[in-house]
Amino acid sequence: MSDEQAATPERASPEEKIASGELDRPLTGEEKILSVEQQIRACEAGAASAILCPYCHAINTEATALCCHLLGAAVLAIFERMRVTEQIDLANEIADKAAQSS
Repeated sequence: MSDEQAATPERASPEEKIASGELDRPLTGEEKILSVEQQIRACEAGAASAILCPYCHAINTEATALCCHLLGAAVLAIFERMRVTEQIDLANEIADKAAQSS
């Protein structure tokens, strides 16, 4: 992430907000999962090449195993949520096509 992106409040991750002093409390569980999800999406888009673990603060790159079981559980939950969302979107698309053809 560029310095300009990190400085933009809407785009700053919870970790960046803590580092800048903007967020002076520990992340909640949901904030940690959202942070991991943002980082996964950034990696998928090619905007990032590593994930900073919000649990143990290790840096995870594509060529290495995940740093801890908590990050592993979060990644599995995020991928499952993404898979379910894709299935719902596909079902809605099929329903829309069916409604248009009748």
